[in-house]
Amino acid sequence: MTCPSCGAPMRVGQGTGSFTCDYCKSLYLPGANDEGVSELEELPDRLCPICAVPLWNATLKTGEGQGAHLWSCKHCQGMMIPMGGFPDLVDQIRDSDPGAEIPPAAPDPRDLERRIDCPVCHKHMEAHVYFGGGNVVIDSCENCELNWLDHGELMRIARAPKMATVDYDE
Repeated sequence: MTCPSCGAPMRVGQGTGSFTCDYCKSLYLPGANDEGVSELEELPDRLCPICAVPLWNATLKTGEGQGAHLWSCKHCQGMMIPMGGFPDLVDQIRDSDPGAEIPPAAPDPRDLERRIDCPVCHKHMEAHVYFGGGNVVIDSCENCELNWLDHGELMRIARAPKMATVDYDE
């Protein structure tokens, strides 16, 4: 990205979701989509498994001053999220607005038949129902430890009603 003020190259600020110009010191904060994802820089060597357009390094605002790194498609707004950070990301979204529940919808069984390729290793990703709230089918690459979620699926998972716990001692 080039600086809108002076035209010099900008660099991504680590963990901030912003760009800084080394020449004029301008700071640029990209806008976010309806799920809070801000695209930072294009990754020409990583293509969206749905649209086959370049993915973007992106951040997802999860709360006060918090953000998570992911890859995002500007076209279909799908997200590639590392498996290791996925549970914490869901918890951060839940904690940022604990009362915002979305009633679960039944997953589309045809989503289990979809075959998409991992943008890193280019092998088929496994389509499976996410074991958690939201009734969402996600695609995973165990080899690269990545999850692909279509637009809206992360919020369906994070905003699913919490399961009621049963006390068996009574």
